Amino acid sequence: MDLEVFAHHFTNSFPHLVGKQVLVALSGGADSVALLYLLRDPDLGLSLEAAHVHHGVRGAEADGDAAFCEDLCTGMTIPFHLLRI
Repeated sequence: MDLEVFAHHFTNSFPHLVGKQVLVALSGGADSVALLYLLRDPDLGLSLEAAHVHHGVRGAEADGDAAFCEDLCTGMTIPFHLLRI
């Protein structure tokens, strides 16, 4: 999807969110990472933060997902929240 098309659909579908603070649930998978990138569009004016929940079930693989998400957010200067349960 083209970024301009996404921004248009987002503003039409969620006009109450434009310019607001949005918390993105970030698993580290392709869908949530793509969503984070799309929501960074300056035309949306969103103040983004990301949250990752580490369930402690998948061992080192889950640790890697959490580290990936944190590194991604650090590189994008998006505040990152990690919850371990």
